[in-house]
Amino acid sequence: MMGWRFVSDSRGMRLPVHTWSATELPRPYRMDETDSMFFGYADVGRFGLAHSLLAWARCTVWCEQMNAPMLAPIWLRVRIGPYLRCERDKREYFRLFSGADYVHDPRRALLLLTARKLAAETDLPQAPDPSGSPVVVVFRNGVTDGRPAYFHAIRDHSALLRDRLTRMTRPEFRPALPERPFIAAHVRLGDFSPYVEADSKRGITNMQLPIDWYIRSVRMLSERLPAGTPFVVFSDGSDEELAPLLALPNVVRSASREAVTDMLGVAQAAGLISSGSGFAFWGSFLGQVPRLCYPGQKSVGALVDPRLESEWESGEPDAAVVQAFRQRLSDRAA
Repeated sequence: MMGWRFVSDSRGMRLPVHTWSATELPRPYRMDETDSMFFGYADVGRFGLAHSLLAWARCTVWCEQMNAPMLAPIWLRVRIGPYLRCERDKREYFRLFSGADYVHDPRRALLLLTARKLAAETDLPQAPDPSGSPVVVVFRNGVTDGRPAYFHAIRDHSALLRDRLTRMTRPEFRPALPERPFIAAHVRLGDFSPYVEADSKRGITNMQLPIDWYIRSVRMLSERLPAGTPFVVFSDGSDEELAPLLALPNVVRSASREAVTDMLGVAQAAGLISSGSGFAFWGSFLGQVPRLCYPGQKSVGALVDPRLESEWESGEPDAAVVQAFRQRLSDRAA
């Protein structure tokens, strides 16, 4: 049976690692893993999925560019808050992801304990270590450098990262292919603070947006998109909190309770009515999904083409965004 023990990471923090029985050993290491001098390691931390994925994504892109093996991220973190707040998503990310494409224990544990560590934010290596010793390049959450740079290092790699995230996600948590094209609406409630109009419009984040804005957005788009276009709501809120939105024609709720399933589901959409959360940014980014944002909440550009992200509150929407929604609906229906 698989079990757990603890090792110290590059900052001296005690982290859980797998132990395996003789009959459950992970796949054999490839030769490039045992011969490599560089390894990437994403210190995903104790953040929510969106923030944790930034370190993983930067590490994934760097390892791809350097042809360096990547150590399996440690997703097992004890989180009490989601249970205390009775949240829909309990953030048990270790259940969602497979480490099949990564370097496992015991080699991972040995490298974390003994190899020289370099911080990706300041010490990205340009050449092999002259000593010939292995080097682990550690990637950490980069959001503290400022939200406008959130996707800077990975913006051009959405297809690669969507493929890798899908492969890393266990099959039972991958979303099914949609039966027909749809528009997504991401409503972040959960532990976000209550809405304050002045704060939201001047770019304060981690704030709930008015349900009424989502309702007006659905109605506005329904008038401009093909009749009967379905809208799928992805949210950590309760059915009661979402009731006015779910009561609209052609609006349904995603049945998933897992964050990664919903994130990959948003990436399948033809367009997105976006919250101001990192989750919505990631869903839009992975699928390069055009999005409609609340005023003051488009602080981070998720798309290669910035014209396909616009803010709207009332009146006529940005024609380019509506046309992008319409075109993607048509392309997916073909």
